[in-house]
Amino acid sequence: SRVPGIFVVRYFGTRPFLGHRAHVVQLVRRHHPRTYRKYWVEAEHWVPLLRQHFTPDGTLLGEERFTEVQFPSESPPPETFEFEPPRDTRILRDPQPILRFAEPADLEQHLDFKLAPPKWVPDDFFLQDACLLRFHGRPVAWLRYTDILNFISVFERQRSSGRHTGSLPAIPMLVLRERDPLWIVVLGSMPKSVLERVADSVQP
Repeated sequence: SRVPGIFVVRYFGTRPFLGHRAHVVQLVRRHHPRTYRKYWVEAEHWVPLLRQHFTPDGTLLGEERFTEVQFPSESPPPETFEFEPPRDTRILRDPQPILRFAEPADLEQHLDFKLAPPKWVPDDFFLQDACLLRFHGRPVAWLRYTDILNFISVFERQRSSGRHTGSLPAIPMLVLRERDPLWIVVLGSMPKSVLERVADSVQP
């Protein structure tokens, strides 16, 4: 895990919360400003029930919490998650295995272009892993960043010949950039202005 490289991790044991037992974990930034976050994670199902963000002097900046939580007594049957495409659906891509690498340099050895990681991501975000996908037989780089609860994904692939014409519909949580020689797609659970800044920091 890359968490220890960004944060000092402190564990405070378990505490009761909303009628459940929760692990209490604190992540303190190693570098200035030494803000910290505290997470209350339900012990049986590993669901974060409370997230708090503090200034270095301990002032609460904000929190996200469940006010009520219930878990099913039994796991749903596997067929609950089965998906059958509608009739006459055209499948554009056959399923391909996703290869995961700990470091972008290892991923780059499998690409037909030079990888260009973003030069900026929000504070407290770190690279979770680097993945290799394939789209129409061509390699696609997938860099996954997280701050434990939120995520940002950066996809890069070599541009094909010709240029895209026409406009794309506005899609929340997704940003597309075309920078020779790459197509760049950024999506995540952050405001679009943040995703745009991440995309704009990619410089092939």
